[in-house]
Amino acid sequence: MRMKEDHMNNGQLKAGYHVQVGTENQFIIGYSLHQNPTDTRCFAPYLEKLAQSNLPFPTRSVADTGYGSETNYVYAEEQEFKVLIPPPMMRKEESPSYKKEIRHASNWEYKEHDDYYICPNNRKVMFKQYLQRTDSYSYTRDFKIYECEECSKHSKRNVQKRREIAKYTTTQCMKNETRKQNEAFGLTKEHKSTPSER
Repeated sequence: MRMKEDHMNNGQLKAGYHVQVGTENQFIIGYSLHQNPTDTRCFAPYLEKLAQSNLPFPTRSVADTGYGSETNYVYAEEQEFKVLIPPPMMRKEESPSYKKEIRHASNWEYKEHDDYYICPNNRKVMFKQYLQRTDSYSYTRDFKIYECEECSKHSKRNVQKRREIAKYTTTQCMKNETRKQNEAFGLTKEHKSTPSER
């Protein structure tokens, strides 16, 4: 697999494995080895291996943001157990500097009743169509395409093409659910510990 450390900058393959270890009450309850370099793709295979053991299967799984993906949220929902996994962009989206950036569509005003956004040029970004996209792992995502009204006359967007934004419907629902769970467990921004408090 490709390692994160690539001192030669040539993308060479090196022998290596990705180890997943699960714990409960500070005891190791299972492990698995993978050739996939990301945590995201190791979550479901690890839990499937754990389910084959004689140990009781967990009703809740807590993991870091590296495991946050639509595929993992849907997998957990199908297996009927709860996950506390923050979405990958959650912490960044909550930062003051990100919220000030007007180019991010997530910071635009959204009119839920009529399903459109208001862009920084005070123009409507209207819902255009539903689409599906299948990734290289054969997972199909549903998303909505929104298209901006003509913006080429405005200085903030000096292009001839209208801007389109894609919103993954399931991912947005999962983000909202995760935020609710974090608030329920006291993991709101005010309660996040600093290194000195840990």
